[in-house]
Formats: sequence, structure tokens, C-alpha cells
Amino acid sequence: YDAAFAGEFAAATYGLEPLVTEIHDAENAQTRFVLVGRPARPSAPTGADKTSVVIWLGDDHPGALLELLQEFAVRGVNLMLIQSRPTGEGIGNYCFAVD
Repeated sequence: YDAAFAGEFAAATYGLEPLVTEIHDAENAQTRFVLVGRPARPSAPTGADKTSVVIWLGDDHPGALLELLQEFAVRGVNLMLIQSRPTGEGIGNYCFAVD
């Protein structure tokens, strides 16, 4: 079975059947959606593709984030979003969502 967290507009657009509605906690919330399914062959690149990753830094030290971002820069990868998120593993522990 495939599943997605998506709004009513996405459900109508892609012919999805909502299992649960009204799951937001803020009326003007904006959410990125992820399609989850069984492993399949990746679709062909369209040129408008976007990759999202979540990164945990193993060694928290001054310049750790800079070192990570330099790896993207030297490979010519343009980042559209860098967002720190608490890991839930204690105060001051963060991971980074990167698009």
C-alpha cells in the first residue's frame, strides 16, 4: 500500500482517497509532503526534481555546519532550504533538513 500526508487539494489533484482529514494544528500551516511506498524503480529525472535530506552532525564543534555546507558547494549543489530541527534527544541537539 502507498500512503501520503497531504492536503485536500493534493488528494483531489492526484486522485488520492483521504483516510484522515483536519490533521493540522495551525490554520495557515505550510507542510512539505512525502510520498511513502514500497521500493520501486526511481522515475526518470524531469529537470524539476528536488531532493530532501535530513542530516545529523556526529561531531558538534565550531564550524561543523560550515564544513557540511562546503561539501555541497564544492560539488555545485544549490541549496534552497536549510532548517535546523530539534532531534528530541535533549536540549541543544539538532538535525538539519536540507532541500
